[in-house]
Amino acid sequence: MIIMSSKLSSVMKEYSVLELLEEFNFFVPEIQREYVWGQDDRSILSAFCDDIIEGKNTIGDEEAFQSKIAKLTAEKKYDEIPALLAGRSNGEMMNIGFLYSYEPNYKMEHFPDSDLFKDTYLIDGQQRFTSLFLILFYLSIKEGRIKEFKQLLRYDYKSSTIAFDYRVRTLTHDFIIKLLNEVKTVDDFDSVKDSTWFVNTYLQDFTIESMVNALRIIELQFEDLEDNYYDYIIENIKFWHFKTEKTNQGEELYITMNSRGKQLEENETVRAKLFEKLNGADQISWSEKWENWQDFFWKHRGAKGNADYGFNEFLKCIAGLESYLNNKTQFVEDEDKIYDSHILSNITLELLENYFEVFNYLLNNKENFKELYEYSAWVDKAINFLCELIFDDTTNWFVDYTDELQATERSRIVFVWSVFRYIKEIKSQKVNLEVQNVFRLLRIYWLRYNNLDRSVTNLKERIDDTLMNGVWTQHSTNEESVKQSFYLKYMADNSLLKKFESRIWKIEDHRLNINGYQVKNINSIHLIDYENLTDHKILDEIYKKFISLFPNDLKESEYDSRINDVLMFYGFYGMRRSPNYYFNYDFGSWRRIIRDLDTESNVFGTFFQDYDSSNLAHILTNKKQNFLKAIKAEDINHKDKLINITTFHDAIKLYISTCSTIWSKGRYLANYESWLKNKSFTTFERSPNQKPPYFQIFNTKGDFKGDKGNSPIVKYLPKDYWKELLKKVELE
Repeated sequence: MIIMSSKLSSVMKEYSVLELLEEFNFFVPEIQREYVWGQDDRSILSAFCDDIIEGKNTIGDEEAFQSKIAKLTAEKKYDEIPALLAGRSNGEMMNIGFLYSYEPNYKMEHFPDSDLFKDTYLIDGQQRFTSLFLILFYLSIKEGRIKEFKQLLRYDYKSSTIAFDYRVRTLTHDFIIKLLNEVKTVDDFDSVKDSTWFVNTYLQDFTIESMVNALRIIELQFEDLEDNYYDYIIENIKFWHFKTEKTNQGEELYITMNSRGKQLEENETVRAKLFEKLNGADQISWSEKWENWQDFFWKHRGAKGNADYGFNEFLKCIAGLESYLNNKTQFVEDEDKIYDSHILSNITLELLENYFEVFNYLLNNKENFKELYEYSAWVDKAINFLCELIFDDTTNWFVDYTDELQATERSRIVFVWSVFRYIKEIKSQKVNLEVQNVFRLLRIYWLRYNNLDRSVTNLKERIDDTLMNGVWTQHSTNEESVKQSFYLKYMADNSLLKKFESRIWKIEDHRLNINGYQVKNINSIHLIDYENLTDHKILDEIYKKFISLFPNDLKESEYDSRINDVLMFYGFYGMRRSPNYYFNYDFGSWRRIIRDLDTESNVFGTFFQDYDSSNLAHILTNKKQNFLKAIKAEDINHKDKLINITTFHDAIKLYISTCSTIWSKGRYLANYESWLKNKSFTTFERSPNQKPPYFQIFNTKGDFKGDKGNSPIVKYLPKDYWKELLKKVELE
């Protein structure tokens, strides 16, 4: 146990469950909320049991363990080694947070030996401690330790006393006393409600009902496990016990803990500072809310397994937002720490409560919103990503948002802060918070995030404009303007509007469409003609055609190469790649290709109009035939087997028309020489008597440096290509 300064030693200590029960009589005051973990509606109790089981079965760091043994041996502290060995064999030590309490201004006079133990009212940690009490009760019977358990709890049936009690709640107290007296075997847990001692009035007590449910969950979790969990819990599960009324020196506590190598989590030190000026009643009220928030972050703690990560990050996020809204410049470099002072100077308990309600609103209403739409898969992705940002600790919420180099941080901030601020302001104005509009705004900012919107500086103005004029009146791109104008036309017919929205979302959510970064923030206007869109069935056909070309289960490199072939007959669409000393063109950048960003004509758009989701091969065959028929006889040299072509584009089309594929190495084509206008070049292999300049097109993997991965297209020509070519151009 850590020893603190004398000033703080009576305020904060780390205790095992055993040590707590040996020193204190814990009472849950009437003002506290009901015991709710037994309802397990958020799987909190199940997860709590899972963590205990995992901790019991975890072997600690062997190197650290051996180091401790060596140190004790060197210091000749042989008497401490057995305890260390016993602790190692009994699993990993778990500190599961804080117990906040205060001493009542009276003693429980009829409690046995009341002067030997310290009575204390439990105002935070009730859910965890009650759950541990019930788990230990079950395990004490399962492992034959019930006598020890009752002695530890100083349980006395005749005097109706116990060292952990809802004493001020008569019905709950009575149930606990009878439960320990009447349940004697593990089988008794299955019939608690059917027992003769379980009176009907117990059914009116929510805490009792929750306790009964909790015992069922606990039995399911532990019934098939080996013994010795009882010892593990009382010895290895620990709390920090904090008597809040004893000090207002939260900062001193933080410093003292740090000096002992036990840094408190941000949310605990922030809590200490926020609570220090509260009176007793307010402190109890806010303690209940704080514990609710801790429960929430425990449930959603994610892969890191620690609820504090989420709570800490949430505090930083909203503190950063409030700092921005108040025009502060408390910027923190990426390598620096966001200190408690950053948080405390920007939030209050009331603000924290408001933003928690915002966050909770999003999570609680996403299913309600999804039920309104035929397609809404994006909602889970957007909410999950928002949660990932909050429940992780990888974002600098105090970044200098004027720094152009901070693109990732700024785009995250725009996404989270915009949504949080919008919902908070709507709630604060006591205006009806329409779930559709909230999630429509979320959709706008989900697209903006995927388009790498980094506009933090005007975030407040944009949301203010949205609050005043509506979610579809504030736009930052041409596409947003066009699309939102379309939506506004159908506002009067919400049923039809939802059909349009669902289908547009589905099209936008394809991986080639959702990411508009560096492709002019275009997500849908390359496929959808909003000005002439009158029927949602048109959108179904667009999606059907698009997904047939670019299936979601294929990688971009796996898309049908015939798409590359057929597009070449609609126009040249390659993007010039560096370096500049040769000509290298990329024909595999699909996000650019479908948006026609590297062509002077509407290549993909025109093809897409002709395509009906099944006629790709037919279109390609016709295009090849028409191209070959257009070749003139004078362009063909029969003697040297040469064809003169005057454009790079036509040369590629000729290869496509005579080869099964020109894309064997990759979707890049390159050549050493520039294509000179009005001068003919040989497109096939040069004959022995041909003189430079001559032209060869290479298929590459993307890098034309050296010969590795580069191959002249002529190598792909069929054996009798010349004979076949002459047939196709009708010259033989």
